[in-house]
Amino acid sequence: MNLRPRLRDLISTLIYSLWHDEQVRAFLRLLVVVAAVVVLGWIGNAIVRTIPPPTDRYFDREQNCAYNAESAEARPEGAPTIPSQSFYAQWYIHNTGNCSWDDRVQFRLISGNVQVMTDTLSVPPYGIPTTEPNIPPGGTFAPVVQMVAPPQPGTYLTTWRLFTPNNNRFGPEFTFTIEVRAEADLATPAAPKLVIDWWFVVPAIVGIVIALICAGQFVAQMYSLKVVGHGIGFVVNTTFGLPFSGGAITVHHGQIEGDPGDDHEILMKLGGPGVLLIKDNTAVLTERGARYSGVLGPEEHTLKPFERIRMIYDLRTQTMTGTELGVTKDGIPARAPVITLFRFMKRMPNEPDSAPKHARFLSVLSHFIWNTPLGSVTEPPVSPEALRQALYEVHVNPPNKIKWTNTAHNAVAGGVRDEITRRTLDELFLPDDPERNPRREIAGQLQQAGKGMLAGRGIELVDSGFANLQVPRDVITLRRTLWQTGWEKESTITRSTGEAEGFLQFQTARAEAQAELVKNIIQAIRSMDQNSQVTLNVVEALARVIERTLQRETTLPLPANSRREMEQALEKLRRALPPGVK
Repeated sequence: MNLRPRLRDLISTLIYSLWHDEQVRAFLRLLVVVAAVVVLGWIGNAIVRTIPPPTDRYFDREQNCAYNAESAEARPEGAPTIPSQSFYAQWYIHNTGNCSWDDRVQFRLISGNVQVMTDTLSVPPYGIPTTEPNIPPGGTFAPVVQMVAPPQPGTYLTTWRLFTPNNNRFGPEFTFTIEVRAEADLATPAAPKLVIDWWFVVPAIVGIVIALICAGQFVAQMYSLKVVGHGIGFVVNTTFGLPFSGGAITVHHGQIEGDPGDDHEILMKLGGPGVLLIKDNTAVLTERGARYSGVLGPEEHTLKPFERIRMIYDLRTQTMTGTELGVTKDGIPARAPVITLFRFMKRMPNEPDSAPKHARFLSVLSHFIWNTPLGSVTEPPVSPEALRQALYEVHVNPPNKIKWTNTAHNAVAGGVRDEITRRTLDELFLPDDPERNPRREIAGQLQQAGKGMLAGRGIELVDSGFANLQVPRDVITLRRTLWQTGWEKESTITRSTGEAEGFLQFQTARAEAQAELVKNIIQAIRSMDQNSQVTLNVVEALARVIERTLQRETTLPLPANSRREMEQALEKLRRALPPGVK
């Protein structure tokens, strides 16, 4: 697609700009001012030509009369001539004094760069009528001088004066102007010359300059400008509508290129007229009269009078990091480093397309001359409504300047703080369900909620996340101590349980052995009862053993059958003992 402007595009843009483009109208105003100054000088020259030149009146005390003269023709002009041609120049001069001009009165050349055959003439021979020996008061003096045109074409001037017998000047200056032209150009009539009287132009220019200086001083004081010259430059720019003084600025990647110092004071504080060059991945929002004016995309623009830069946007993907502080449900502060990546949308949902606008004439002219494609002369390549909301629809904090990037980041990062306050510390680090991952759940909720929140502002959330949670050091130390105590408790319980189980098994084995022994003894007693081969001492010892075994039953209980058999055996043994033995 060819975006280079054509000639018809240039013409149509010029026609439209004559009525709608402030820059073109300002240029026309400047032309009107220049034309007015030129016309003023031309009119002044015409007025001066109608005024008789001043004359020098000389009073001769010896003759008791005055010498004076005036030209019958204001400035007699010679016909055009070719280089090095001989010609005659003639004047008609009236004697306006009351002294007669005798042969001592002379007509002399006082300046000029034309060759003359004589530079001094005696007056009487050229008097009209020629019959008079002198030129009386009221008479006419008609001197004729032969001259030779210079060899080079051009305009040449000679100046002559009258002198009294005492060598004093009187009367006005008498001039003769010749125009030397090439022989081939004599057939062509000479174009009329525009003669400007600078004595009329210079006062007008001086008055304009004084007015601009006074107005510039007032502007500098009113807006507290650092340099008075900046105020004068602003007045000049505003008066003529063109950026003559300090009216150029370049922005790239969301900031001003170069040193944003005093040179940009006019455009940043007061605004245009001025030239604003916006490079790639950058957009500018402008205001005029403290009201929203529009957004401008990458291209060279001309700021209107009082249109100033309000915000410069970096259209690349922005990365912001920060730390969110929250208090868990059980009152423990926790920190979470949060990172977000976001950028402006190409177009917001349901955002209507912008009305087509015409390019500016000078921009189209520049692209036409250099045969380069036109850029986005009206809007940036992102949503204009998103750029407007990023500036105006945010909370205001007068002491600190809030950037749209901080607002977008805080809108997403605030969700982390909310999720921390909804959970206890154990739910964040050691949930009851081992398959759950609270931090992953928070990150997912953060991504979904952040996308929906920023989409309403025309911002696309590319990615978001947060790093490991951080708690105070004393909390970590206390939690480590609790974990150690818990593990020691579990270890002690397990060790005690093992020791008790071993002791129980040992006593059980011992009881079972004793029961087995008693059982064998009982069987032996039964045998002895049949054979009557047991002694009294043995019977008494066995009875005691069985009795002690039965007494330990509460500690180590015996099987019911074994106990019954032991009780029966003990009863038999007691019957076998004599009555006095226990």
